[in-house]
Amino acid sequence: MYDGNIAEVLQLYGYHFSRRSLELPYFPPVVWIEPTSACNLKCPMCLTGQGRVSKLSNGIMDMELYSSIVSQMKDKPIARTALFFRGDPLLHPNIVEMVAIASDNNLKPYFHTNAMLLKPELSRELILAGLTYISFSIDDETKEGYEKNRLGGLFEQTIDNVRRFLEIKKNLKNDLPFVVIQKVDIDGRGLTKAYKALFDDLPVDQFKLNPMHNWSGEVLGIEVEGDDNRLYPCPDPWQRLTICWDGTVVGCCNDMLQKYVLGDVRENRMEQIWNGEKMKELRRLMKSGENACIPLCKGCTFLSVDDWTI
Repeated sequence: MYDGNIAEVLQLYGYHFSRRSLELPYFPPVVWIEPTSACNLKCPMCLTGQGRVSKLSNGIMDMELYSSIVSQMKDKPIARTALFFRGDPLLHPNIVEMVAIASDNNLKPYFHTNAMLLKPELSRELILAGLTYISFSIDDETKEGYEKNRLGGLFEQTIDNVRRFLEIKKNLKNDLPFVVIQKVDIDGRGLTKAYKALFDDLPVDQFKLNPMHNWSGEVLGIEVEGDDNRLYPCPDPWQRLTICWDGTVVGCCNDMLQKYVLGDVRENRMEQIWNGEKMKELRRLMKSGENACIPLCKGCTFLSVDDWTI
């Protein structure tokens, strides 16, 4: 298993993804670790918000398990470590410690949050703990539009929390975390001037517009992107591992219902799962163009998208 620097590992990823190699000589450059599967909102376009995730898998990651995962990653060239998956990471009582541990081991921690729980002291602690990137879910510039889609969310509180986070970062004179304000394009209006104006004169690094997606075919009514007549391999099996709060490893970062379980980090090391038979079979199916036959991938929004993104 190659343990060189990250630039070389990314080159290896590009080489082996282009060849559709089944066994990989490098550790995954991206790892997703789920602090909790729970969320404080009930967003209708999300399987967690719909209550489907909690019926299957509901809990928070034990810190002993987290430390065990980090110990397997700490000497590897990691491009980034996501500390989120199906839930909101701010619900984990030790999220600041998790960020600090990842940062201390050069794992480049980042996460995505709805920001409802982001109080000023927590904002300051996360910045100082070494968070490298944070994105905030804000799907509308109006109270009515936001609260329609982010059920349980309070528009004014969310905007205030994000603005305070940005002000604290500015006052600390920190370059990191890289801050993204993210909108799912539910209304089709894109990133309006009024939307961006909510954060005037504050250090937002990027405003990002995301299309609606269907969580590997589980949300009906959202069309597959791209050319329906051509299937492309998803880059996930060549670039990342996604670890649920209880140690279960799943097929990709859209596998919210654990359709394709690769293994369990409580029973096997990450390297073993990364090149285990389940993962190699997933790569083989991708390579042979059988994406649409994989229960995890059938009907996925990105099935017909040619994407190499890390």
